Amino acid sequence: MLRTRYETSGTTRVYHIEGAITTIEAGDLKQEVRAAIRVGMREIHLDLGKTEFIDSAGLGALVALHKSAIEVDGALHLGALQFIVYSVFELTRLHRVLSIRDTVPELEGVEEA
Repeated sequence: MLRTRYETSGTTRVYHIEGAITTIEAGDLKQEVRAAIRVGMREIHLDLGKTEFIDSAGLGALVALHKSAIEVDGALHLGALQFIVYSVFELTRLHRVLSIRDTVPELEGVEEA
């Protein structure tokens, strides 16, 4: 089961994601983030520090979200990946395509949901 919560400041949104991003959850995550992009969020950060597993559908969802963000001159950043999750990005070479950072930003003037 995937659990998400987010914080927003201006046009930046940080999603904190817990659990596994698999075939079942990937579509919901993609829908939620794309909805944020449609309402004007331009900097999307996914905190994957508590994400334990990601499968090919999850990887596909992140690539699709990356493309959605770029289409509106935005950006998708992944942060705080656990070693096992980061190794999947290395094996698939997606670490060369997606923005992966050691941390996620702490927002000021935050609206949480």
